[in-house]
Amino acid sequence: MKTLVTEEMLDAAVRKAVEAGLLPRHACRDDAHGYQELIRFVLQAALDAQPRSQVVRRPDARNAVRERFSEARDITHWLRDAIPG
Repeated sequence: MKTLVTEEMLDAAVRKAVEAGLLPRHACRDDAHGYQELIRFVLQAALDAQPRSQVVRRPDARNAVRERFSEARDITHWLRDAIPG
């Protein structure tokens, strides 16, 4: 199934292109519409090139928090051992 570019995706991409200086901040209506269509083509090409079998998973929040606490605990022990006192 082909993924289509949504209006939200298009708006966000145009906004970022303007922020990056790739598109002019103030353009006449015809130019702005043309820029939008160009960005739509770029986004659609990127979506079409994306492998379909790739699944992006959000990291498990509990594991991320657990790992951060573990890292902090390791650093605390290292500092305690490294500082004479």
